[in-house]
Amino acid sequence: SGKSLSAQFFAECGAPIIDADQIARALVAKQQPALKKIVQRFGPEILQKNGELDRSMLRELIFNHPEQKRWLEGLLHPSIHQIILQKISEVDFPYCVVVIPLLAEHFDRYRDIINHVIVIDVSEEQQIIWAAKRDGCAKNLIKKVIAAQSPRDERLKIANTVLLNNSSSIELKNKIRDLHQLFSLS
Repeated sequence: SGKSLSAQFFAECGAPIIDADQIARALVAKQQPALKKIVQRFGPEILQKNGELDRSMLRELIFNHPEQKRWLEGLLHPSIHQIILQKISEVDFPYCVVVIPLLAEHFDRYRDIINHVIVIDVSEEQQIIWAAKRDGCAKNLIKKVIAAQSPRDERLKIANTVLLNNSSSIELKNKIRDLHQLFSLS
């Protein structure tokens, strides 16, 4: 929907960015305890030849087996939450941006540490096009991923600000700059 691009624009304004996906990637890097547990659960075939996690295989597995998705979230989310808290405590700026792709699904876990929720909104058709281009996934898998997420109206319910990302990146950047000015004054 444009979360990464929006985060990039906030970073260009000087805002610290805390990205849950980057934290998750670090947790499942080579030799990390979480990766070892994933291998114990799914077998060595979940690894690429270089010993790194095969993210495509894992994505396919967890979105075809909801119980495996729940197990993986139970493994990673407590650590992700703790690391986010630690990083927020280290911020020396009027605000920071915490990028949490599945915030609506896990809002109860984060509501006490987030002061303002920005939802980047885009049509499902556009989501599918961008995700297919970005990840090289089949459209049917992308539709499963979208279906496993909170519906659009649930995401919009938790939002303090909704940014429609249905035009140019320049327009999105201008909206981000306006928010940056607002947050810097708060």
